[in-house]
Formats: sequence, C-alpha cells, structure tokens
Amino acid sequence: RMQEKQTSKLATHSAASLGSNQNPPRLLPERFCPLPWSSVCAQPWAMTLCCSSTEEMRTSPNETIRDMRRNSNYRRVREDFLSGRWPKECRVCEHVESQGQRSLRMDSIDRWLKNDFPLSSDPSDIELLELSFDNLCNLKCRMCGPRHSRKWREDLKALQNFSDIYEQFNVKWADNHIDEASLASILPELKSLKTVMVKGGEPLLNKRLHQFLERLVKNGVAKNCEFQMVTNGTVFHRAFFETAMEFRNCEIIVSVDGIDP
Repeated sequence: RMQEKQTSKLATHSAASLGSNQNPPRLLPERFCPLPWSSVCAQPWAMTLCCSSTEEMRTSPNETIRDMRRNSNYRRVREDFLSGRWPKECRVCEHVESQGQRSLRMDSIDRWLKNDFPLSSDPSDIELLELSFDNLCNLKCRMCGPRHSRKWREDLKALQNFSDIYEQFNVKWADNHIDEASLASILPELKSLKTVMVKGGEPLLNKRLHQFLERLVKNGVAKNCEFQMVTNGTVFHRAFFETAMEFRNCEIIVSVDGIDP
C-alpha cells in the first residue's frame, strides 16, 4: 500500500508539472528521490547525500559545496534515479524498502517533491541542509556509537580484535569535525533554504552552531527557514535559544536512551 501511495503521488506530480500542449506528461520512475537535487548533508567525516548515506560525494577534499553538487558523483546519482536505478549510495533505503518498511526516500517524496521539480542531472537550489559540526558529546548512549559520540572511543579501541565490527565504525570518526572552509562554502548556497536540521554529537556543546545560526539570521535566510535540532537535553544556552527563535519555526527534538532509571 505504501508503494501504491508513493507511485500515485509521483504520477500526479508528473502530470501536473510536466505536461504541456506540446509534450505529454513524463512519469517519474518509481525509485525516485528528490534529495540529490535539493539537499546537502554535511557530516564530520564526509559530505553525503543524506543522513542515511555514508558515501563521500566530493571528488576532492577542497571541493566547494557548489562544485560538489555539480560533480560527476552527484550527476551519476541523479541520472540513476531518473533511469529508475538504485544508486550505490542509497543501499540503506533500498534495504529498508526490501523489508517492506518505509524509508527516508519515501518520506522525502512526501515532503520535498514539488510541481516545478527539475528532471535533469543539474541541481536545484538547496532547500534542506542537514548539519553535524562534530561528534563531541557528553553522553554514551547504548543506541549510539563512535560516529556520533566521542565517548564511545574506548569501546571502539576495544573492538580492534573484531576486524569486521571495527572497520564498520572506522577510527577516523573518533575525533572528526567539519572544517571551516567547507562550512564557509555552504553559506552562499543557502538563499532558498527551507529547513536546517542540526545533529551531533551534542550540538549545544559546539560554539560554532550559535555563530552559524547568527549568520543565517543576519543574511535574511532564517526568517523563511525552519530550524530543527536533535539534542540529548542536558545542555542549555539561553543566547542560543533566543537566536533560534528568529527562525520561521523552531523545533527541538530530544533524543534519549530510555525513560527508566
């Protein structure tokens, strides 16, 4: 039923936006995702398609966000989706859907597929930015791991004798952070931003978060943008929350390991 609903939406979108007197409507492939066109996910270890993907999309470490979104990796992913193929970067959603579950790709269709969505390998404006400055955190939750919390570092080292698990959580994630050059290259590309989702680590332990939000307020992006943040709820900074309230909408998501003592 989920697949039927999704296919119906794709067909409706195509007929409404792509049909004209000269050309018949073009149906989008069943396996389509809007995120490679309108989203950037900046993580401490890589620039990825989304939070479900771990594949580095830059062709060089110094590549700007603008150039990255137009490089051969991004174009290949878009062309794969337009041709109805699963890109290799999207195997998480492919697996989830093969198990009959709802994936991030399917949620993204509901939220980000618009009537004027482009059907080419060129990107559209960035409307969704997922941003994790680093993996600095003050907790070590059971549901987490070294990718998102440095508190897991000792546990990671203890896994070196279990090579398959150790490689899955590569030690390069232990102390990583987004460099200033990458962060600076993002800001000029955000004029059409609709949502910024900040994760961590624990975001409120990083001073750069408040500075970044202040820049979005100063350049006029915040008033038309929704701000979302995932936090463990243990840190509070009044100045930060005052700045966050400058956004069109502010949503704070508290992620906890459990509710029992």
